[in-house]
Amino acid sequence: MRGSEQMRRRAVRLLLILGMLAAALAAIHHQRREIAGHAARQVLEARGFRVEALRVAELGDTAALIEDIRLAAPAVSAKRVRILYDPSALARGRFREVRIEGLRLDASAGLKEIAGPLGAAAGGADVPVAVERIIVADARVALGAPLAGTVALDGSLRPGAGGIAADLDIALDLGPLTGRARVASAAPGGGGPLAISGNAALDLARAHEIAGMRPLSLRRGSGSLDVAGSLRLPARPDALAVLAGLELRGRLRLDGLADATGRELSGDLGWSLAGRADGLDLALAPISRLEMRGVAPDLLQPFAPPGWTPSSPIVAETRGAEARLAWRRTAEGGTIEASADLRLTAADAAVALRLETEAALGGDLRLAEPAPLGLALAAHNVPLSQGGWSGHLGSLDWQAEGRVTPDGKIGLTGPFMAETADLNGPLARAAATSAEGVLDLAATASGWSLGAAPGLRLAADTIEAPGIGATAGPIVLTAGNARLEQDAAGTRIALAARVDPFEAMIETRGGPTALRSVEARLTVDADAEMTGRLALADVAATVPDHELSITGGSLALERPTGAEAADIALGAGLRDTAAPRRFTPAELTLAGRLDGTGLRASGAVAGAGLALPVEVTADLAAPAVEARLGPTRIAFRRKGLQPAALSPLLAGLRDVEGPVTLDGTIAAGAGGATTRLRLRFDDISASTAEADVEGLSGTVDLTGLAPPATAGTQRLRARRLIAGVPVTDADLRFSIQPGRRGAGVRIARASAALAGGTVAFEDAVWNTGVATNALTLDLRGLSLGTLLADWRIEGVSGTGTLSGTLPLGIGRAGIGIAGGRLAAEGPGIVRVDWGGARETLIAAGQQVELAVRALEDFHYQALAIGVEQAPGGEMTLAIRLEGANPAVLDGHPFDFNINLSGQLDRILAAVREGRRIGAGLLQGGLGGAR
Repeated sequence: MRGSEQMRRRAVRLLLILGMLAAALAAIHHQRREIAGHAARQVLEARGFRVEALRVAELGDTAALIEDIRLAAPAVSAKRVRILYDPSALARGRFREVRIEGLRLDASAGLKEIAGPLGAAAGGADVPVAVERIIVADARVALGAPLAGTVALDGSLRPGAGGIAADLDIALDLGPLTGRARVASAAPGGGGPLAISGNAALDLARAHEIAGMRPLSLRRGSGSLDVAGSLRLPARPDALAVLAGLELRGRLRLDGLADATGRELSGDLGWSLAGRADGLDLALAPISRLEMRGVAPDLLQPFAPPGWTPSSPIVAETRGAEARLAWRRTAEGGTIEASADLRLTAADAAVALRLETEAALGGDLRLAEPAPLGLALAAHNVPLSQGGWSGHLGSLDWQAEGRVTPDGKIGLTGPFMAETADLNGPLARAAATSAEGVLDLAATASGWSLGAAPGLRLAADTIEAPGIGATAGPIVLTAGNARLEQDAAGTRIALAARVDPFEAMIETRGGPTALRSVEARLTVDADAEMTGRLALADVAATVPDHELSITGGSLALERPTGAEAADIALGAGLRDTAAPRRFTPAELTLAGRLDGTGLRASGAVAGAGLALPVEVTADLAAPAVEARLGPTRIAFRRKGLQPAALSPLLAGLRDVEGPVTLDGTIAAGAGGATTRLRLRFDDISASTAEADVEGLSGTVDLTGLAPPATAGTQRLRARRLIAGVPVTDADLRFSIQPGRRGAGVRIARASAALAGGTVAFEDAVWNTGVATNALTLDLRGLSLGTLLADWRIEGVSGTGTLSGTLPLGIGRAGIGIAGGRLAAEGPGIVRVDWGGARETLIAAGQQVELAVRALEDFHYQALAIGVEQAPGGEMTLAIRLEGANPAVLDGHPFDFNINLSGQLDRILAAVREGRRIGAGLLQGGLGGAR
């Protein structure tokens, strides 16, 4: 504005100089033209010009014509100047009209070069002159940097006592700025306001040439400017007096601005500029509009990935009241007020912003004291993105008050509420989150920080991890400290918060597993690249479906500056909440590296004086995790470590001696969880209340623990097994398969050596979830003599071989036998030593006497035993013998049916303990002898 005013004043001075030239010629109009030309040269040179050419072409009583005018220092030329006058007014220094054609002024070297001569000429008091009208045709002014180009003038001026009435057309050709303007004032006699209007085209890629700034990074862009208004020139102008009479308005249109990164800007801004007696007002009228393409719309701009651009443009509009900037002069310096009501939209996203401030300025027009700030921010459906995650900010409201200090610091504090939807990341998804608290923003020219007052509340309705599970209710995080900072060193995040108890569902192969009362404490101290430390402490949870609890859990991630990978440490206490307890308390510790989404860690599960090595590998993006357990060798000693120390459920195992080796893997992924555990038994001996085992060897490959399952058929062997009946060389081939009603143990074959023969199960199933399991025991080639000796049946011996089957029903009430049968494979001998009971039995009668004597050395041709046992009741043996005693009745044949009964558990206990089975345990009768 100042430059254009100076140009106008100096142009007027130039016209006055030419008017004085005309006056000098008129003073000697009655002389010859040569004399007139000489006089004109003297007048101009006296004013500081050097005349290079000047010719008086005509000189008359009412008009004069001067042609081919060329002046130097500064360079001024004109094709012709025609002067009209009345002889009577000429003596008073008045001219009716001065017409200038083809004026050329070279100001490319700067306005200072012409300021002296023009100022001296305009201020020359020795030539009182007045011109009623000045007409300019085809005038050109050449300007240098920063406004390099030409200004063309056509029109007229009417100087008056109160100012100048003007009617000028101005054409601008200043490189990146081309256009036309009109300045007019129809007030008679001058003194009225100048009406200003015009339009110009802008080459925005070269806009820096107009402002004299460094080149911008624009590749292209154009614009246009429309101006309309008025300027009232005061009689004695100064800078503020001129501004006080200024009233301008217009529109600035921008089209296709683009920089080297692909960002684009276009828009339409309505503006107004109004001068006041003590200041200036600048406003953007509703609706002014800017459209930006290729600019990330994230509120968290520091986290936007490099090169990311949104799919839709961002539109900024003034809304409601005008965006306004007002400056007022005061004795101390001034005041400034600013307010803006803006709306930013991108596709369906919208942000509403209201900003207000009022500041006191010093004499240097800088802030004299802290200035208050007011902020109202509302956002809706703003897209968020960072590399592998995306989402939407559903809504945000922030009402803040603050101040800006003279040294340039800005502070804002106020309550806020925010909601987001569909936050998706490589490791998790949050369906809906919300935040509520008080935000504190501090900013300087070199950086900013955004913090939250203690009590910031963050909540997520649901968080899901693909293939792992989801929370079954809201997660609430209450922060004691939360801050986001950015400066020349980058962005920094600090957070300390408590995670309130929540519930979650974890996907497993057996179905969803609930986690209850999950809680933790969270701390974060990292930059935008997550260089720094993230930690969870005091992690606790319960797993009611498996009756487990996690206590004292911790997780720490630490990534050094410049490192691609992070150090990770994890710990947790595992507790069994079942009654009775299945295992003793254990502690898990892991340490390793997290590289991107890949994890490798090692550690141990420790408890009861043992440490089971653990190695973990994971791909968190898949997600998939695998834990390698062992191998570790557990050495049991009769007077040392016993299984009960590892699990109270193993308390029934006593006097265990020998090593057990454990190793395997547990893996989990999108398809569920898998288990591969191997237990190797090396010559184990142990005792229980029901059986003793010696020399147990073999391996068991498990594919599941809850419920248990095996990988195909397994095999275990034992040298000796005493489960009521002592057997040797036991061989068990089995598999475990989970079912809807518990685990099913399928026995492919179980066999052992018994009394010179074999006892075996074939293709049997034992199901832990049913009340009674049915098994058929197959016995082959049992030596009657060995069997009677092993069972220690008092006074009974014999020879022969027995075979048969025993259908067993085993349930909670005990062992039942229905339809069991054993039979001798051929003839044999049974001998009974009646001891002291012989005389008593013989005295019972002839029939009993014959039976007693026959059984003392009975050579049987057939022997069959029927076995029945009610579950938990007495066992009944129905023995049928056919044969004879050669010493009784000359070998007369006998047919015996003998029924014996007794408590099976008492009989088996006696056999196991090596006690003889006597008459007190068996009751029976002899009959049917013939």
